[in-house]
Amino acid sequence: MPVEAEEWNRLVIESGAPVYMSYDWCRLWWKHYGKGRVLRVFCFRRKEELVALLPMYIDTWGKGPLKVRLARLVGANIPPKVFDPPMPPGLAEPVFAQVVSRLIRDEGCDVVSLGPLSAKYAAMDALKKIGASPEPPVVFFEDVETEICTLFKLPETYEAYLASLGKRMRRNIRSETRRLRKDTGMHVEIVDSPAEASKEFDAFVDQHTQQWQNLGKPGHFRAWPDAVEYNRALVDAFSRSGRLRFVRMSSNERVLARQYVFSFGDWYFWELAARVFEKEWLKYGLGRVGGAGVMEAAIGEGKTHVQGGLGHYDYKLALGGVEYPVHMMRFWGRRPGGSGRLMFFKAVTFLIDVLYHKIWYKRVQPRLPKYWQRPLWLQWIRLTY
Repeated sequence: MPVEAEEWNRLVIESGAPVYMSYDWCRLWWKHYGKGRVLRVFCFRRKEELVALLPMYIDTWGKGPLKVRLARLVGANIPPKVFDPPMPPGLAEPVFAQVVSRLIRDEGCDVVSLGPLSAKYAAMDALKKIGASPEPPVVFFEDVETEICTLFKLPETYEAYLASLGKRMRRNIRSETRRLRKDTGMHVEIVDSPAEASKEFDAFVDQHTQQWQNLGKPGHFRAWPDAVEYNRALVDAFSRSGRLRFVRMSSNERVLARQYVFSFGDWYFWELAARVFEKEWLKYGLGRVGGAGVMEAAIGEGKTHVQGGLGHYDYKLALGGVEYPVHMMRFWGRRPGGSGRLMFFKAVTFLIDVLYHKIWYKRVQPRLPKYWQRPLWLQWIRLTY
């Protein structure tokens, strides 16, 4: 039985899964990044009701005896997100065991990689239990802590949120907000309509890129392949479904800061931030005030949580965020010649990661003229798992 978009999203919301598992997110990711890969969406029903969902894709690397088939979640990993697929804890163990088995036995996969998954994911124990006692066709299991994510738990009012912060941060946000209103006429706007979304997105891309280039870095939209067109498609689809927010701080003359956010279920998903970068604006703490504006907007909509994305940011912790580990769960299959093939695959991924990402992309490329600066190499992305 096919799965309708409304049914798909209902399950994702009711199970507390993130927007990155929503129908439109998966659909658009596949449209932009699915070329050359094989799609496998596992749907589980109980008396015709959809109760579990696992969208996967299979990527093939290498040729002949060195060919490796790798299964990942749709969305991984351009760019990495916290996925946490919709999976009731009571069904997680048999469902994941069946999916892993089918991908290895029937689809000929060498590795099934699930993640990134939050340490708070309800099905995490089930995955660890499957991995702790591997049975054919699984011969080896890896649970690798790869990143951290930041979560914000919100109270019922914005004043209660401010009261939960440290004394210094609370004082700074209040005083900087007052100064901005007095000096610049600053006011906060929410841009969410389809008629305005496309224009606002273009302005966000420009402001975000200028901010990061001022710091000597490419910014999100120049770092990831096809990022502008992919996000433009997300903005169009999610604005039409009422799930897009640009939280905008404007003065009398210009927009000072923008926050790119998705609203899904009881959560805000805080994607990216942008602000003016001239030195005269540093005294106003636009990063802090802009982040607090996201919390105020979320609380105003009755949201209970904000996900702040992957990576460590001091200012997000100061804004009340709590960091949690993020894991990759890898199930290695038993196939003829598999051990030698996978050892070679691991060696190649390690070598390319060192030579390309750690040396060329992070150290050499930033020192070169802009002509030589390129988005992340797609082959390196394919080999990160």
